[in-house]
Amino acid sequence: MQEAEEVKLTRIKMFHETETIASQLPIDIEGIEISDFYITCPKCNHEIEQHLIHGYATKPLPNTASFHAVFICPHCRVICEDAQRIKRTGKNTIAVHKLTGSGKWLFSEMNIRGEHWVIRLMKLVLGKQ
Repeated sequence: MQEAEEVKLTRIKMFHETETIASQLPIDIEGIEISDFYITCPKCNHEIEQHLIHGYATKPLPNTASFHAVFICPHCRVICEDAQRIKRTGKNTIAVHKLTGSGKWLFSEMNIRGEHWVIRLMKLVLGKQ
């Protein structure tokens, strides 16, 4: 139980010490502009408001955007953590790596051709069909 409390305190500290993810955007990865960052609560599936998502949005490589976020869900009153990387892997493809609660990375790749690739990407990241 003490470990869970320490994780919660670490998340609260990160939330207060970092800016919103939205304030750190846009990030350009080789011609793809990421201008929005969405998260849904893993407990209740509500979309989290932008001002409640804090953390780091970085560009560790020219073709990669990395996000490490903590967020507060006002519906179920929890503070959670999210990590993901979006990498341009080809002219019309991107890979999304999302860290799961068990510490494993999930990998998905998608074609970004067409005007609605952002919508497809967000559904992929959020796990919606």
